Amino acid sequence: PPLGEGISLRIGGDARHVSGRTEERVVSTNANRVAGGEQNVFGGFAELALLPATGLTLTASGRVDHWQLRDGQRTEISRATGALIAANSARYPDRSGTEATGRAGIAWSPPGAAAVSLRAAAYTGWRLPTLNELYRPFRAGNDSTIANPLLDPERVKGIEGGAEYAPLPGWKLGATIFWNRLDDAISNVTIAPNTRQRQNVDAIRSRGIEVDGMATLGEWRAIASYSHIDPRVRASGAALGLAGLRPAQTPRDQASASIEWNRPDTARIGVTARYVASQYEDDQNSRRLADALTFDAVAALDLGRGFTAELRGENIANKRVEATVGADGTVERATPRTLWVALKYRR
Repeated sequence: PPLGEGISLRIGGDARHVSGRTEERVVSTNANRVAGGEQNVFGGFAELALLPATGLTLTASGRVDHWQLRDGQRTEISRATGALIAANSARYPDRSGTEATGRAGIAWSPPGAAAVSLRAAAYTGWRLPTLNELYRPFRAGNDSTIANPLLDPERVKGIEGGAEYAPLPGWKLGATIFWNRLDDAISNVTIAPNTRQRQNVDAIRSRGIEVDGMATLGEWRAIASYSHIDPRVRASGAALGLAGLRPAQTPRDQASASIEWNRPDTARIGVTARYVASQYEDDQNSRRLADALTFDAVAALDLGRGFTAELRGENIANKRVEATVGADGTVERATPRTLWVALKYRR
């Protein structure tokens, strides 16, 4: 609704429905498994923005969501006898709840320094467990992960602040520092040798910094980014042994850099380098995934009459990128060298 100059209000609502199930053969027990359920989320929100002075913007927003988990089930049938395996089958009670979240922010460009902008925000948020986390157990090599239909939603609260310097069009340098706490964080918790279960741990505290920049000079453009994150688990009870450890598959440092030459209606060539630091594969920080530096490239040639030929490659040096490490030492690789050739047409 219109509220006058320098004030804007946006209100609305949304609804989301998710349903799904897995149908798979369980080799270890020679059984057919069907598992899944439904989720509904109904939400309403309001967002207010104020421009009280030149270069100053204030924002505040809030929303309320009502969630439902319905028809959760897991059924396993013996392939040999056709009988129900009662120990591995269940119907789970429906659950529901309500979450209220909000955000407040400020952005300011100091008078006489239009190229500089400062910003800060405080926020809360939440995430409903996925159907996969709630109902689908799985096995990778010798490692089993058990689903948990009793998982609670994750809830986050945090603050952040940053600055940006943009002296010229196409030139920018920005930095953001942040702190947040994810309560009831969903983690794969080791409960027995080679066996994990999805559980809510007390919290994951995370703090860090992100830096990004862009520079444009004629037909050339360079982009770079870097992030450093220091997350730690806060745990008690059965998960006490995880207290102070790093969350699984969370690298401390990540960086990327790209350079591109682009002449419209002629050709485009670009190269991107990405670095991911080493990280732990498991909740107990006993298996380490090696760091990796990969290179991607793209070359596109305008053929005229709306046609463009493109050659694109990921991990062109075929660097070994480790995705998981099993209890037996088996390593699963992420994307190896992958090449695409494409012909595009645009009217």
